[in-house]
Amino acid sequence: NPSGILLFGQPGNTFIANRISGSSVAAIDLTGGGASGNSFRGNRLSDGAAGIKFGPGWSGNDFFGNTLAGNACGTQGSMTGNTLQGNNFLANVADSCP
Repeated sequence: NPSGILLFGQPGNTFIANRISGSSVAAIDLTGGGASGNSFRGNRLSDGAAGIKFGPGWSGNDFFGNTLAGNACGTQGSMTGNTLQGNNFLANVADSCP
């Protein structure tokens, strides 16, 4: 699958304890001009191109206690304006990519 979770400019969602692996684009793909107020907690994002891919305009979102493991990129794109705390980056080729 290209993306496990695809958010196209959608605010106010909560994603808890999902297990997503093998995505060719990203486990969580944030696209479509951006949004805020989303919460990602306790997800396992592994063995894909990127754990989380940030498109332009995504800020004001929370990422707590997620595991990003075995991806080419743990995160991809600008994380500016988002809160990332307590996330585990394990055995990614790079933890962050442009």
